[in-house]
Amino acid sequence: MYAGVSDQTRPLKPLFSTRCVRSRGMLITKGFKVSRQQGLTLIELMIALTLGLFVVLVVGQVFLSSKTAWRNQLAQADLQEKGRFATRWINQQLAQAGYVDISRIAAAGNFPASGSYVNTAVISAASGTSTLSMRYWGNTEVVDCTGAAVASGTLRSQQISLASGTLSCDNTAVLAGVQQLVMTYGEDTDAAADGLANSYRAAGNVGNWARIRAIRICMLIQSDLNSVQTTRQILNDCNGNSYSVPNNRLARVFRSTVYLRNAPGGPA
Repeated sequence: MYAGVSDQTRPLKPLFSTRCVRSRGMLITKGFKVSRQQGLTLIELMIALTLGLFVVLVVGQVFLSSKTAWRNQLAQADLQEKGRFATRWINQQLAQAGYVDISRIAAAGNFPASGSYVNTAVISAASGTSTLSMRYWGNTEVVDCTGAAVASGTLRSQQISLASGTLSCDNTAVLAGVQQLVMTYGEDTDAAADGLANSYRAAGNVGNWARIRAIRICMLIQSDLNSVQTTRQILNDCNGNSYSVPNNRLARVFRSTVYLRNAPGGPA
Protein backbone atom coordinates (compact mmCIF):
# COMPACT_ATOMS: atom_id res chain seq x y z
CA MET A 1 0.00 0.00 0.00
CA TYR A 2 0.98 3.53 -0.56
CA ALA A 3 1.21 5.63 2.48
CA GLY A 4 -2.03 7.40 3.01
CA VAL A 5 -3.62 5.87 -0.08
CA SER A 6 -6.16 3.11 0.08
CA ASP A 7 -6.19 0.10 -2.24
CA GLN A 8 -9.38 1.36 -3.88
CA THR A 9 -7.71 4.51 -5.16
CA ARG A 10 -4.44 2.93 -6.26
CA PRO A 11 -3.94 3.14 -10.09
CA LEU A 12 -4.39 -0.24 -11.76
CA LYS A 13 -1.49 -1.59 -13.75
CA PRO A 14 -2.53 -2.51 -17.29
CA LEU A 15 -2.58 -6.23 -17.95
CA PHE A 16 -1.03 -5.65 -21.36
CA SER A 17 1.29 -3.05 -22.58
CA THR A 18 0.00 -0.77 -25.30
CA ARG A 19 3.51 -0.23 -26.56
CA CYS A 20 3.82 -1.48 -30.12
CA VAL A 21 6.94 -2.74 -31.77
CA ARG A 22 7.61 -4.07 -35.25
CA SER A 23 9.55 -7.25 -35.50
CA ARG A 24 10.29 -9.17 -38.68
CA GLY A 25 7.49 -7.69 -40.65
CA MET A 26 4.84 -8.22 -37.95
CA LEU A 27 3.08 -5.65 -35.86
CA ILE A 28 3.29 -6.81 -32.27
CA THR A 29 1.23 -5.50 -29.43
CA LYS A 30 2.10 -6.97 -26.11
CA GLY A 31 -0.40 -9.71 -25.47
CA PHE A 32 -1.68 -9.75 -29.10
CA LYS A 33 -0.22 -10.81 -32.45
CA VAL A 34 -1.77 -9.60 -35.75
CA SER A 35 -0.52 -11.20 -38.96
CA ARG A 36 -0.77 -9.74 -42.43
CA GLN A 37 -3.64 -11.18 -44.53
CA GLN A 38 -2.24 -13.62 -47.10
CA GLY A 39 -3.77 -13.75 -50.71
CA LEU A 40 -3.60 -16.22 -53.62
CA THR A 41 -0.58 -16.45 -55.77
CA LEU A 42 -0.93 -16.10 -59.54
CA ILE A 43 -0.35 -19.83 -60.03
CA GLU A 44 -3.06 -20.73 -57.51
CA LEU A 45 -5.48 -18.34 -59.20
CA MET A 46 -4.77 -19.85 -62.63
CA ILE A 47 -5.30 -23.38 -61.30
CA ALA A 48 -8.61 -22.38 -59.72
CA LEU A 49 -9.80 -20.74 -62.95
CA THR A 50 -8.77 -23.79 -64.98
CA LEU A 51 -10.65 -26.16 -62.69
CA GLY A 52 -13.72 -23.92 -62.78
CA LEU A 53 -13.71 -23.75 -66.57
CA PHE A 54 -13.32 -27.51 -66.78
CA VAL A 55 -16.35 -28.06 -64.53
CA VAL A 56 -18.42 -25.60 -66.60
CA LEU A 57 -17.33 -27.37 -69.79
CA VAL A 58 -18.32 -30.79 -68.46
CA VAL A 59 -21.71 -29.55 -67.22
CA GLY A 60 -22.35 -27.78 -70.53
CA GLN A 61 -21.44 -30.88 -72.51
CA VAL A 62 -23.80 -33.04 -70.43
CA PHE A 63 -26.59 -30.48 -70.93
CA LEU A 64 -26.09 -30.34 -74.70
CA SER A 65 -25.95 -34.13 -75.00
CA SER A 66 -29.14 -34.49 -72.98
CA LYS A 67 -30.92 -31.83 -75.03
CA THR A 68 -29.82 -33.42 -78.32
CA ALA A 69 -31.02 -36.85 -77.16
CA TRP A 70 -34.33 -35.38 -76.04
CA ARG A 71 -34.86 -33.59 -79.38
CA ASN A 72 -33.97 -36.75 -81.27
CA GLN A 73 -36.51 -38.80 -79.31
CA LEU A 74 -39.14 -36.09 -79.82
CA ALA A 75 -38.49 -36.07 -83.57
CA GLN A 76 -38.71 -39.87 -83.73
CA ALA A 77 -42.03 -39.85 -81.88
CA ASP A 78 -43.33 -37.11 -84.19
CA LEU A 79 -42.19 -39.00 -87.28
CA GLN A 80 -43.74 -42.25 -86.11
CA GLU A 81 -47.06 -40.56 -85.35
CA LYS A 82 -47.15 -38.75 -88.70
CA GLY A 83 -46.40 -41.97 -90.55
CA ARG A 84 -49.05 -43.89 -88.62
CA PHE A 85 -51.67 -41.23 -89.25
CA ALA A 86 -50.87 -40.81 -92.96
CA THR A 87 -50.88 -44.55 -93.61
CA ARG A 88 -54.13 -45.13 -91.76
CA TRP A 89 -55.86 -42.14 -93.33
CA ILE A 90 -54.98 -42.93 -96.94
CA ASN A 91 -55.77 -46.63 -96.46
CA GLN A 92 -59.22 -45.73 -95.11
CA GLN A 93 -59.90 -43.42 -98.03
CA LEU A 94 -58.87 -45.93 -100.69
CA ALA A 95 -60.77 -48.77 -99.02
CA GLN A 96 -63.91 -46.71 -99.58
CA ALA A 97 -63.38 -46.53 -103.34
CA GLY A 98 -66.16 -48.32 -105.19
CA TYR A 99 -68.56 -48.38 -102.25
CA VAL A 100 -72.19 -48.84 -103.27
CA ASP A 101 -75.14 -48.46 -100.94
CA ILE A 102 -77.17 -51.64 -100.48
CA SER A 103 -80.09 -50.04 -102.28
CA ARG A 104 -77.97 -49.77 -105.45
CA ILE A 105 -76.11 -53.08 -105.45
CA ALA A 106 -78.47 -54.63 -107.98
CA ALA A 107 -78.47 -51.56 -110.21
CA ALA A 108 -76.45 -51.55 -113.41
CA GLY A 109 -74.04 -48.84 -114.40
CA ASN A 110 -73.15 -47.58 -110.92
CA PHE A 111 -69.80 -46.29 -112.18
CA PRO A 112 -70.18 -45.05 -115.75
CA ALA A 113 -67.42 -43.51 -117.81
CA SER A 114 -66.99 -39.92 -116.73
CA GLY A 115 -64.12 -37.46 -116.95
CA SER A 116 -60.88 -39.34 -116.24
CA TYR A 117 -62.76 -42.50 -115.20
CA VAL A 118 -63.31 -45.34 -117.64
CA ASN A 119 -66.48 -47.39 -117.44
CA THR A 120 -66.80 -49.36 -114.14
CA ALA A 121 -63.48 -47.97 -112.87
CA VAL A 122 -63.48 -46.54 -109.34
CA ILE A 123 -60.03 -44.93 -109.45
CA SER A 124 -57.90 -43.07 -111.98
CA ALA A 125 -54.53 -41.35 -111.95
CA ALA A 126 -52.45 -39.27 -114.30
CA SER A 127 -49.03 -40.52 -115.37
CA GLY A 128 -46.05 -39.03 -113.54
CA THR A 129 -48.07 -37.34 -110.79
CA SER A 130 -48.77 -37.90 -107.11
CA THR A 131 -52.51 -37.47 -107.67
CA LEU A 132 -55.22 -40.12 -107.48
CA SER A 133 -58.96 -39.75 -108.07
CA MET A 134 -61.50 -42.14 -106.55
CA ARG A 135 -65.28 -42.38 -106.42
CA TYR A 136 -68.00 -44.03 -104.37
CA TRP A 137 -71.67 -43.71 -103.49
CA GLY A 138 -72.94 -42.04 -100.36
CA ASN A 139 -75.50 -42.99 -97.74
CA THR A 140 -76.43 -41.80 -94.28
CA GLU A 141 -73.11 -43.01 -92.78
CA VAL A 142 -70.52 -42.22 -95.46
CA VAL A 143 -68.26 -39.18 -95.08
CA ASP A 144 -65.74 -37.86 -97.57
CA CYS A 145 -62.08 -37.02 -97.02
CA THR A 146 -62.94 -33.58 -95.64
CA GLY A 147 -65.28 -35.06 -93.03
CA ALA A 148 -68.48 -33.95 -94.77
CA ALA A 149 -71.40 -36.36 -95.04
CA VAL A 150 -72.18 -37.75 -98.49
CA ALA A 151 -75.92 -37.90 -99.05
CA SER A 152 -77.55 -41.14 -100.06
CA GLY A 153 -77.87 -41.44 -103.82
CA THR A 154 -74.86 -39.17 -104.44
CA LEU A 155 -71.90 -40.38 -106.49
CA ARG A 156 -68.91 -38.70 -104.85
CA SER A 157 -65.55 -38.22 -106.52
CA GLN A 158 -62.53 -36.98 -104.55
CA GLN A 159 -58.87 -36.42 -105.29
CA ILE A 160 -55.87 -37.25 -103.10
CA SER A 161 -52.71 -35.35 -103.98
CA LEU A 162 -49.30 -34.22 -102.77
CA ALA A 163 -47.96 -30.72 -103.40
CA SER A 164 -45.19 -28.72 -101.70
CA GLY A 165 -44.71 -31.34 -99.00
CA THR A 166 -48.37 -31.39 -97.95
CA LEU A 167 -50.73 -34.32 -98.37
CA SER A 168 -54.16 -33.01 -99.38
CA CYS A 169 -57.61 -34.14 -100.41
CA ASP A 170 -59.78 -31.90 -102.59
CA ASN A 171 -57.38 -29.01 -101.85
CA THR A 172 -57.85 -29.47 -98.10
CA ALA A 173 -54.53 -29.97 -96.28
CA VAL A 174 -54.32 -33.24 -94.37
CA LEU A 175 -50.68 -33.59 -93.30
CA ALA A 176 -47.47 -31.60 -93.79
CA GLY A 177 -44.00 -33.11 -93.98
CA VAL A 178 -44.80 -35.70 -96.68
CA GLN A 179 -41.96 -35.37 -99.17
CA GLN A 180 -42.92 -38.16 -101.52
CA LEU A 181 -46.07 -40.08 -102.44
CA VAL A 182 -45.65 -42.91 -104.93
CA MET A 183 -48.47 -45.25 -105.87
CA THR A 184 -48.35 -48.38 -108.04
CA TYR A 185 -51.50 -50.09 -109.17
CA GLY A 186 -52.19 -53.81 -108.98
CA GLU A 187 -53.90 -54.87 -112.20
CA ASP A 188 -55.72 -58.11 -112.84
CA THR A 189 -54.22 -59.12 -116.17
CA ASP A 190 -55.70 -62.60 -116.44
CA ALA A 191 -57.76 -63.27 -119.56
CA ALA A 192 -60.53 -64.47 -117.28
CA ALA A 193 -60.48 -61.93 -114.48
CA ASP A 194 -60.28 -63.52 -111.04
CA GLY A 195 -60.30 -60.30 -108.99
CA LEU A 196 -56.64 -60.59 -107.94
CA ALA A 197 -53.75 -58.31 -108.87
CA ASN A 198 -51.14 -59.99 -111.04
CA SER A 199 -48.85 -57.04 -111.65
CA TYR A 200 -48.19 -53.68 -109.99
CA ARG A 201 -47.59 -50.86 -112.41
CA ALA A 202 -47.09 -47.10 -112.51
CA ALA A 203 -50.07 -45.04 -113.64
CA GLY A 204 -48.68 -44.59 -117.14
CA ASN A 205 -48.38 -48.36 -117.64
CA VAL A 206 -51.85 -49.40 -116.51
CA GLY A 207 -53.67 -51.26 -119.28
CA ASN A 208 -57.20 -51.15 -117.90
CA TRP A 209 -58.21 -48.99 -114.95
CA ALA A 210 -61.38 -51.01 -114.52
CA ARG A 211 -59.19 -53.98 -113.57
CA ILE A 212 -57.22 -52.33 -110.78
CA ARG A 213 -57.68 -54.44 -107.65
CA ALA A 214 -55.07 -53.08 -105.23
CA ILE A 215 -52.77 -50.12 -104.70
CA ARG A 216 -49.29 -50.08 -103.20
CA ILE A 217 -48.52 -46.83 -101.40
CA CYS A 218 -45.13 -45.44 -100.46
CA MET A 219 -44.65 -42.20 -98.55
CA LEU A 220 -41.43 -40.49 -97.55
CA ILE A 221 -42.13 -38.44 -94.43
CA GLN A 222 -39.76 -36.25 -92.44
CA SER A 223 -39.92 -34.72 -88.98
CA ASP A 224 -40.75 -31.09 -88.29
CA LEU A 225 -37.80 -30.48 -85.94
CA ASN A 226 -34.49 -29.33 -87.40
CA SER A 227 -30.99 -30.24 -86.23
CA VAL A 228 -31.88 -33.43 -84.38
CA GLN A 229 -28.82 -35.24 -85.75
CA THR A 230 -25.17 -34.30 -85.94
CA THR A 231 -24.93 -35.46 -89.57
CA ARG A 232 -27.38 -35.65 -92.44
CA GLN A 233 -29.43 -38.82 -92.68
CA ILE A 234 -29.24 -40.55 -96.06
CA LEU A 235 -31.80 -43.18 -97.06
CA ASN A 236 -33.39 -44.70 -100.14
CA ASP A 237 -36.61 -43.01 -101.18
CA CYS A 238 -39.75 -44.62 -102.64
CA ASN A 239 -38.09 -44.92 -106.05
CA GLY A 240 -34.94 -46.48 -104.67
CA ASN A 241 -32.88 -43.31 -105.12
CA SER A 242 -30.59 -41.88 -102.46
CA TYR A 243 -32.24 -39.09 -100.48
CA SER A 244 -30.31 -36.73 -98.21
CA VAL A 245 -32.60 -35.37 -95.50
CA PRO A 246 -32.24 -31.55 -95.28
CA ASN A 247 -31.59 -29.54 -92.10
CA ASN A 248 -30.44 -32.63 -90.16
CA ARG A 249 -34.01 -33.82 -89.74
CA LEU A 250 -35.22 -37.39 -89.40
CA ALA A 251 -37.03 -39.14 -92.24
CA ARG A 252 -38.54 -42.53 -92.91
CA VAL A 253 -40.27 -44.42 -95.71
CA PHE A 254 -43.72 -45.88 -94.95
CA ARG A 255 -45.25 -48.55 -97.20
CA SER A 256 -48.65 -50.20 -97.30
CA THR A 257 -50.94 -52.08 -99.67
CA VAL A 258 -54.70 -51.47 -99.96
CA TYR A 259 -57.08 -53.91 -101.61
CA LEU A 260 -60.02 -52.29 -103.35
CA ARG A 261 -62.56 -54.56 -101.75
CA ASN A 262 -65.52 -52.60 -103.14
CA ALA A 263 -64.29 -52.41 -106.73
CA PRO A 264 -66.57 -54.17 -109.23
CA GLY A 265 -65.14 -57.61 -109.91
CA GLY A 266 -62.74 -57.27 -106.96
CA PRO A 267 -61.97 -59.87 -104.29
CA ALA A 268 -64.89 -60.92 -102.16
